Amino acid sequence: MKKKVIIIGVSFLVAVLAILLFAAPLFWGTSKVYFDLNNGLVKKQWDSFGLVYWESIKETDYSKLLKKFELNEAPPNWRLAYGEELGGRRFFFPQNLCYSYGRIASMTTAFSMWIAMCTEYENLPIQEAREKVLYFSELVKKSGDSSEAKDYIIHHFNKGFNEAFKTNTESLDAKK
Repeated sequence: MKKKVIIIGVSFLVAVLAILLFAAPLFWGTSKVYFDLNNGLVKKQWDSFGLVYWESIKETDYSKLLKKFELNEAPPNWRLAYGEELGGRRFFFPQNLCYSYGRIASMTTAFSMWIAMCTEYENLPIQEAREKVLYFSELVKKSGDSSEAKDYIIHHFNKGFNEAFKTNTESLDAKK
């Protein structure tokens, strides 16, 4: 009788551990996305009960841009950019959270696309593009909020749009 109780107890313990280790992460976990301010990388982690059970690090357009212009790689400075609750946690906690570093990560994407367009289509000199990337990377590294980086991007987008509009208007007037 005593052996039977011990066997049932151990079996129950193994079943509970199996559920906690394999099933619980799927139904009671958190997905977090981190942005590396120094190198422009994105790290995604899935955790459950404080244990990370999946992690990946991916390059972004901004990290490729930093490598293209051979800017110094620095030790990673990971900041929480985005969080999402998975499974049962959705009923008790906010489902999707975007943090200030999430806005910075999205601005780096816009900036890298803008630099790529300018160097390819508008014949922006490589040295000038490198200087812009260097200045923007310093803004990203030092900013706790995204206001300076945002102002820098908006200023250059408006400037580029106004110049493109002016060029198109002049070419239309020349055709008349």
